[in-house]
Amino acid sequence: MLQTLRKLGRDAIPALVAASVAHARSVLAASAVLGVLLVFYVFTHLSVDTSIANMLDDSLRFRQLEQQLDRTFPQFAKPFVAVIEAASADQASDAAQRLAAQFRAEPELFKAVYLPSQPEFFSRHGLLYLELDELWKLSDRLTEAAPFLGSLAQDRSLNGLFTTLGRALGEPLSADYQARIKAMLDSVRDAIEAELQGSAYRRSWQDLLGGDELRQENPRSFVLVQPALDEDSVRRAGAALDRAHSFARSAEAMAAKGGGALDIRLTGPAAIDDEELESVNQGAGIATAASFALVCVILFLGMRSTRLVLATLATLFLGLITTAAFAAFVFGSLNLLSVTFAVLFIGLGVDFGIQFGMRYREEVNAGMAAEAEKKAALNRTARGIAGALALAAVAAAISFFSFVPTSYRALAELGMISGAGMFIALAANLIVLPALLVVIPMPADFGQTAIVHAGGLQFAIGRHRRKILWGAALLAAGAALLLPHARFDFNPINLKDETTESVATFRDLLADPDTTPYSIDIVTDNLAQAQQLAARLSELPEVDKALTLASFVPKKQNDKLAIIADLSLVLQPLVTARNLSTPPAGDAEREALERFRLKLMEAADSGKDKGAGKSTDDGAASDTGQGAYARSSGGANEGNEDSGIYADSARLLAEAIARFQQRGASPENLDNLRQRLLGDLTRTLDRLRDLLTPPPVTLENLPQGLKQRYVNPDGLARVEVFPKQNLGDNQALRRFVAAVQAVAPNAIGAPVSLVEGGGAVVTASVQAAIYGLCGIIVLLLVVLRSAGDTLSVLVPLALSALLTIACSVLFDIPFNFANLIALPLLLGIGIAFGIYLVMRQRSGMNIDDLFHSSTPRAVFFSAATTIASFGALAFSSHRGMSSMGVLLTLALSFALVSTLLVLPALMAARERSGRG
Repeated sequence: MLQTLRKLGRDAIPALVAASVAHARSVLAASAVLGVLLVFYVFTHLSVDTSIANMLDDSLRFRQLEQQLDRTFPQFAKPFVAVIEAASADQASDAAQRLAAQFRAEPELFKAVYLPSQPEFFSRHGLLYLELDELWKLSDRLTEAAPFLGSLAQDRSLNGLFTTLGRALGEPLSADYQARIKAMLDSVRDAIEAELQGSAYRRSWQDLLGGDELRQENPRSFVLVQPALDEDSVRRAGAALDRAHSFARSAEAMAAKGGGALDIRLTGPAAIDDEELESVNQGAGIATAASFALVCVILFLGMRSTRLVLATLATLFLGLITTAAFAAFVFGSLNLLSVTFAVLFIGLGVDFGIQFGMRYREEVNAGMAAEAEKKAALNRTARGIAGALALAAVAAAISFFSFVPTSYRALAELGMISGAGMFIALAANLIVLPALLVVIPMPADFGQTAIVHAGGLQFAIGRHRRKILWGAALLAAGAALLLPHARFDFNPINLKDETTESVATFRDLLADPDTTPYSIDIVTDNLAQAQQLAARLSELPEVDKALTLASFVPKKQNDKLAIIADLSLVLQPLVTARNLSTPPAGDAEREALERFRLKLMEAADSGKDKGAGKSTDDGAASDTGQGAYARSSGGANEGNEDSGIYADSARLLAEAIARFQQRGASPENLDNLRQRLLGDLTRTLDRLRDLLTPPPVTLENLPQGLKQRYVNPDGLARVEVFPKQNLGDNQALRRFVAAVQAVAPNAIGAPVSLVEGGGAVVTASVQAAIYGLCGIIVLLLVVLRSAGDTLSVLVPLALSALLTIACSVLFDIPFNFANLIALPLLLGIGIAFGIYLVMRQRSGMNIDDLFHSSTPRAVFFSAATTIASFGALAFSSHRGMSSMGVLLTLALSFALVSTLLVLPALMAARERSGRG
């Protein structure tokens, strides 16, 4: 190895540079043609894979369990979810059914569509899924409301509504039902006020009549969709998602036009990955452009020659596009980590150009300024810097290639691409850059520009070397104390752009135990095994519920069916009623409205006069309904002092009706009011009638779509386990996974994948760091043949790593899937800085001469360009890329300071002790 590197430095690299210089124009012509071809190849063959799952090796056990689940229940692979929210459950359900119908109409884009609410099934069997005590409460409430419901069922018009409500006023009803009448009066008033103001309003009759047993406090409906994937497109589910967004926006616009409110959002793996791709592409593009711009500025400040900078940048571009072509040829796509290779290459590839260019300028300053002597200066540069460049390239490549044997596929691919990129960058700077420097004419004073050296810095370092070394030791000791507090955030949702619709919606669902996407799945041999396992899992304190297909067969059905049968007899008018009446003419409705207003005023005055709102009797109740309320409640509240609970509501509603009448109560206004008040009444009454005649539920008559999600055609059964806590908390997520795995080791699902994947990533990163460190130590010992020089190169890196970890703790920047590579990358990037200084000193310079040469300045500007390159990532909207940029900027800043302060202090101390 030693002889090979020496031969490279002494013979091969200078010969390569000499050949490039001798045939400069031919080299540049070939490079231009190659560059054009490679650009075309990259744009037609390189894609981006945003899947987190594909970032890990398929040989890992949890990955095999994931693949087994996908084969057993393929409908769970990469779906998206449409989350529909509306003012009421009915409206959300209607919108979900319409949206599902639109999806099913285009099977070329939407392979499978599933409505979890199963409206056709649960609209018939819903009462069987109530707890027995809840069903009793509902039965009591509907029994008391029977006259009201029967009357409404026979006349579903404004006349029927006002007449029925008017009859209810002042009747001796229970406090609960009086509160319900009050809510109805308030609802009517709100509708009239909305009509007067021209604002949106629509009240759900299901909520008004059904009570808590049928009410949904946060009405949502869901549509689960498996999109068709276009494997030839970068956005594989893009066409389906674009169409789904179009459907959603159209539905929202129609709802708004009708005075309603509807919100449809898309989330789930397919939607998150698609928006992630856009975020990554945008972030990587911005970071690459910003990185390139910053590098240009720093290059100009360092080289002080526009032409030299242009030559370096042209070389950098060719190397970058060649590395991208290598990635396209070997892998075909980039993952969420390897997509940053461009920023890595810019930061590292330009390092070789800076070292070569600034050394070339130094050689010109040494007395070879004549144009005719360019070639000699370039050959001299090659002989002087070849060994250091080769060693730096090999060391960086070793650190990158150390990623390859790990199970973290994303890291392995980045390592392969970046490792190859180091040799591509070295070759480009030894072949293309010298040819450019021959062809590009340099200004007349190029050789006379003085080099700004760092001699003053070395004087200060030499004078205070002991203080510097003691300070570094104290910093290292303090940082080491913080190591146990470093943490790893294994949840990739925390890396995503929270401003995107899919991620924001995902977090909303995660906060609700009933809608959390973080459930665990276990595949068993049959349903009986699944039921036994679910029973054991349900006893765990971390588990909210464990579902199998059998969980959807209601318990105590005989008791519930008996209650429903009795209720059906009580509500016989509702069960048999059909709305055969036509809406009365406008005059009749206006008269009904006036009668209702007078009745309201009477109820309000009665409540005021009696204080307790005691009911008044204005005549014998007719058999058609007025006295039926008292009979249905058994006279339980006759004389009850709380019977005037709705007096204020009656007064306010009467005043609202008066204002409505003053406006004219035109046919158009009455029609609008009818829609606001009775729009979903028929649907609610029909649904209630269907709920009163359910057949028993068995495994056989459960919806087919539901059965397919829990038992596959081969009889394999799935257990779905839901957490009790919000798994947005990583510690809760760990506890949930550990508890379930203790009972079912073959458990899989998002929570298991996150925890197991996080462990695999940490293990892979530690392995990569160990492999890289061992490889670099061996390389340095073999090449430098000095344990002292090897230690001098490694000490600044060790200090930088400790300080980086300490900052991650102090500034609460947890390690994650993206930024965990900062430490292995620090090894590959930072090692070059020390190599350049040590190799230049070993060429025969003492420490003072070294700091009067171009090398420290080149190291500074190389580090500055690398820091700027990675620093640009910090401004990405993608949180993973941003955290990577922040941590790498910190790591490389520490590496630069350590290399230019601690390493020279060590070198000075060794030199003065006679061991230099």
